[in-house]
Amino acid sequence: MVGDEAADLLIEYAARLANAHVADSVHLYGINTDGNTVSATLLLSGGTPLMSETATTALPEPDNSEAVQVLTGNIDRLPR
Repeated sequence: MVGDEAADLLIEYAARLANAHVADSVHLYGINTDGNTVSATLLLSGGTPLMSETATTALPEPDNSEAVQVLTGNIDRLPR
């Protein structure tokens, strides 16, 4: 689990990278199935399958505010 905003932006960024035929890596914090905080680095490119799904949990979303800012800035710099 990475949080709604981070997941939505990650999908948008991956789509824009694919359209631009470039790649990038993204660092996010998440919560694994055991409820532990994890750190993940994802490689995004046109050949990288990526999906987002909903989850119901009482756990708080991890703090990905820095990644959200980076993703937003990167998305704004790429064409649709």
